[in-house]
Amino acid sequence: MANKQPSGNYAIIPLKFEEHKLPIFKEEKRLEYILFGENNDYPNYLIELAGRSSTHNALLTGKAQYIRGEGFAPVPGLESFMANNGTSINEVLYRSALDLEMFNGFALQIDFGVVGGKVARVTHLDFSYCRKDKAEENILYCDWTDSIAVKRGEWQVLPIWGATNNQPKRGSYVVYYCGYRPNFRYYPIPEYVGAVPAIETDVEINNYHLNNIKNGFTAGTLINFNNGVPPDEKKKEVERKLKAKFSGTDRAGGIIINFSDSPDKKPDILPLQPNDLDKQFEQLRKDTVQEIFIGHKITSPVIFGISTPGALGQRNEMLDAFEIFQRTYISNRQAILERVFSVIAGINGGSPSLKILPFKLFADNAPVQPQQPTKMSVELNPEQIKCLTVLGKQPLLDDTQLAVLIGVEIERIKNVVSSLVQNGMMTVTLTPGGDLLRLLTDVGRAQVDLYKGTFSMKMDDTRLFEVFESFAKSSDTFSILRHKFYELTKEDVKALEVIKDNPGASGRDIAKALNISEAEANDILTNLVDKGILNENVINDTTTEHEITKEGKTAIRESDLPIKTIHTYYAYDKSPEATGGVLLPTSREFCKKMVALTDTSKSNFKLFDREGIDKLSDLLGYDVWAQRGGWWNRGGDNKDQATPYCRHIWKSVRVVKK
Repeated sequence: MANKQPSGNYAIIPLKFEEHKLPIFKEEKRLEYILFGENNDYPNYLIELAGRSSTHNALLTGKAQYIRGEGFAPVPGLESFMANNGTSINEVLYRSALDLEMFNGFALQIDFGVVGGKVARVTHLDFSYCRKDKAEENILYCDWTDSIAVKRGEWQVLPIWGATNNQPKRGSYVVYYCGYRPNFRYYPIPEYVGAVPAIETDVEINNYHLNNIKNGFTAGTLINFNNGVPPDEKKKEVERKLKAKFSGTDRAGGIIINFSDSPDKKPDILPLQPNDLDKQFEQLRKDTVQEIFIGHKITSPVIFGISTPGALGQRNEMLDAFEIFQRTYISNRQAILERVFSVIAGINGGSPSLKILPFKLFADNAPVQPQQPTKMSVELNPEQIKCLTVLGKQPLLDDTQLAVLIGVEIERIKNVVSSLVQNGMMTVTLTPGGDLLRLLTDVGRAQVDLYKGTFSMKMDDTRLFEVFESFAKSSDTFSILRHKFYELTKEDVKALEVIKDNPGASGRDIAKALNISEAEANDILTNLVDKGILNENVINDTTTEHEITKEGKTAIRESDLPIKTIHTYYAYDKSPEATGGVLLPTSREFCKKMVALTDTSKSNFKLFDREGIDKLSDLLGYDVWAQRGGWWNRGGDNKDQATPYCRHIWKSVRVVKK
């Protein structure tokens, strides 16, 4: 009788409610991808929240509509390549804006054309389908709710544009934007994450009322069993079964049916009549909705079609509220999309600056424009002016580069940037590659226009070299491939393996081994001989032997090295058309310093990547790739001739990052 309960005592069983926890993004050795949430289902959880909370859903779609505005301002040629099977660029923009608000991230697929290496098409990708591989260089794209497809690994692999410095302009890539959040590396979490408990509460309140109606507003019940006190194990079993069947909002007001074989031992079923439960729910609903508004940074619910009791002059109220919301929230979110779409458009050449036209709240009302500051309203110091001017030309700069360009110590940069962020001049986020992206707001751009001409990038040779050096890559971060690198196909490697075992293998032998035509096999042999990977020795009219060269053996060893790990960097060297040494007595100081900096024979040297050279072009206002060190006065018979480029060139060097 150890389990008998003392008379008059009651066991109080606490019910522990599930608390909301932030998602976990982690690697697992057995998986090729990084989990998006503990069970890899966090995006689907966010989608479900939007589908079950009318308030939350209205705010998401409304914000996405405001961010889309009236679409992109017309730019020649924009619509021709930024389209997807009849989907307009502005529809792609809206879908990206909706993903940005729901997940705080979005993804776009860019497809290069067969000819010319230009972007031919831009397609919106469902962000919930995107997972990063462990190297964070590729997106694995599939429906992760399809367990069979996931188990079989049936996903599309798309490289992330910008994940590596060497991005050939062919095939398909993903432009992956991930909103910054401290301590969250792989995936974003939504801006409204603090309101998720309130959104869940809203869902459960609606669910409770729905099921209460379905059950005829039947009150809850208390069941009192009168057939004795069972053992603890039996009590737990009964408790578990009842909770499993009748608890939760899905069974609000449910009726319990008991089957008893003895009327004398039947349980008492007592209705519980709540006190003012309707009023409690009413107050809870108000508090919940208010928390959702706060989480979404809503300045006034009226702009989302939610009126407030006793409010007069709804039209004027909406105009004022929308103007505030445009300045404090929408403009910053638009700037993110403008920047990403401008980068995509810029791949095809030029430096387009795409702009989203502001949303027209009323048909007869002009679009709400951000207030343009005056010199009296905002006073900037010279450092802040320089910072805005530089970042307006090139938002992707590290702190060292920014410090050199502005002419301050690196410790000062964080204070300068922080002051501009606090004053609403710019926003700071992270690119998919982990680079700091500093975007000017409308107010910040207006300040640049206001102070235009007060800051110039003109500088002497020493200062110019310092700017160039800040974009160079240290030799500590890479190793040079000193031999010629050959990009071998799988068929090339297989053919070489056949020849290694049988030097006298004919085209027919190779065709049989590789299961290809004899003509294709002969083409492979000819190509390998032309590259110097094979030596061809004619034995007689019917027999030809092939010998793998030293370069060929190197190529085979490196055939397992992924092409994407091999990068092209550039040294500053003499042009083939220039006579004399690398440097001349008349060489400008800038060129002397650049040659010394990129001298690969030294133990310590630096090289440039194409991305850094292009950034310099944007900042300095001329084509650094073409012009290099400036004008070249040829001298001698050509003394009256000058070219708008230096006697030096950007010499390519193949490297592997450490």
